[in-house]
Amino acid sequence: MRSIDYEDWKKRRQGQFLTAVEVENRFMGPHIGRRPRDPEKEQLLIKLEKARRQHLIDTGKLEILGPRLWKWRIDFKRDT
Repeated sequence: MRSIDYEDWKKRRQGQFLTAVEVENRFMGPHIGRRPRDPEKEQLLIKLEKARRQHLIDTGKLEILGPRLWKWRIDFKRDT
């Protein structure tokens, strides 16, 4: 079995960590997934979500109790 000097391992590990931090800090561009959505696509997604929510309210699966409070009924069978 191979033996490892713990102090040596800690020093190597710390060096690798500092190198990784330096590499990460070099990238100053926008982060992946931070691109703004197309405004037309955004409006379409909002419209679809409003229609979905209204369907849930109409079928009784979702009941709005207040501005930030609702009741979600999960005892319905799945629509097909």
